[in-house]
Amino acid sequence: MKSNKIALVRFFQSRWFWGFVFVAVAIPLLYANLRPISESPSSQTNSPTATLIPNDELVLLLAKVDREGWTPAYRQAYARLMTEQGNLPAVNAFISVTTDLTVDDLPILWRLSEDALSQRDWSTATTHLQQILQLNPQDARASYQLALLLATEAPSEAVPYLEQAALSTEYADQVRTIQGVLAQFSNEPTPEDWRTLGLVCMDLVEWGCAERAFSAALTMDSLDWQSYVYRGYVRDQIAGDGLTDLETALALNPSGLTYYFLGLHYRKIEQNLQAARDVLAQAYALDPTNPALAAELGSTYQESSEYAAAENWYSLAVSLAPEDVRWQRLRAAFYADANFQLDEVGLAAIQEAYALAPRDVDILTSMGAAYFWLFDREQARSFLQQALTIEPNNPRTRYYFALQLEREGDTQGALDSLTFVVQTLGPDTGFGLLAAREIQRLSR
Repeated sequence: MKSNKIALVRFFQSRWFWGFVFVAVAIPLLYANLRPISESPSSQTNSPTATLIPNDELVLLLAKVDREGWTPAYRQAYARLMTEQGNLPAVNAFISVTTDLTVDDLPILWRLSEDALSQRDWSTATTHLQQILQLNPQDARASYQLALLLATEAPSEAVPYLEQAALSTEYADQVRTIQGVLAQFSNEPTPEDWRTLGLVCMDLVEWGCAERAFSAALTMDSLDWQSYVYRGYVRDQIAGDGLTDLETALALNPSGLTYYFLGLHYRKIEQNLQAARDVLAQAYALDPTNPALAAELGSTYQESSEYAAAENWYSLAVSLAPEDVRWQRLRAAFYADANFQLDEVGLAAIQEAYALAPRDVDILTSMGAAYFWLFDREQARSFLQQALTIEPNNPRTRYYFALQLEREGDTQGALDSLTFVVQTLGPDTGFGLLAAREIQRLSR
């Protein structure tokens, strides 16, 4: 499937009119923030006006507008105040009736477009990206994002924006991939065309484009179980709301692929490891030669701290495809991160992965971590430094390097590296959580 998809990939500008906007938009918002706080505790907690606007600044601004009319500077100040309030709908309404946008409005337009994309408000995002490109036609990022939006609505209209984005080295590879898919589209796109585009967008981690492409396929064929599976997975990545699609796919076709993505949902979204194991076991029973299913079962058992079972499943994945570095990488990371059986079979398994891919950052990190746990200071530092030379900002590598620095007596260096991990990943899960705990320990 993957090889197939890779082969194939839019009033009046007057003081009186703005006075109307002020009455209709600004005054109600200001009043909402000036009125007394409700006595109801629940309304205090849930009210969008819980954080007050800096009223003095807003009142002063509106007084100037009343005397002088709206200017670009006043508009930007108003938008800034509303944005600080978190009141992006007010900014959006305000900008939508503005006919004299300037390059100074670009930060506002970017904030609005990013908000619309995060809310999956594709129409509003399209409008703001078009406004950005009217002000800055060479903006590669805006061209690329607009092309992704248009590709799932009117593919031919995406072409010039893809060509503009391709001028930037940052987007050239992605653009070539998408252009290749669109070039294979039928005159009237088929569900297969849309599904192929969706799979490519998944590979590019362009979740919004992927969701729209799979939705386009389902509009044409409501029984397309594969598009339900993939859209469910994509929706899980966006907002964790893919279960309905996955259950629909399961009802249409209880295949190994469907069970696999349902298992991912239970493990990563609902964090129901028992349900994940049950579903993934069903997937494996339907497709017992698929190393991805065995590896996913290994990951699920690892999260449950059932390391012996995890080891068995990871090793099975490797045995099913011994030359595929993906499963070697996962098994190596398991042994290193769990500090499991390193003095017996663990280190040998990591070394096997290293022999297969000696410049793989994750495998180098696993080598360094293993030697750290085995108290081999020189080997630990050597492998971790090799990994950092290739990818200096890898959070997992930086975490283990911090542990090594502390062991060598460089507490401040360790704290700096741990702080980077927390800032990159957040303090709540995975290596971010581990780093946050280490910072607390070292700061006592």
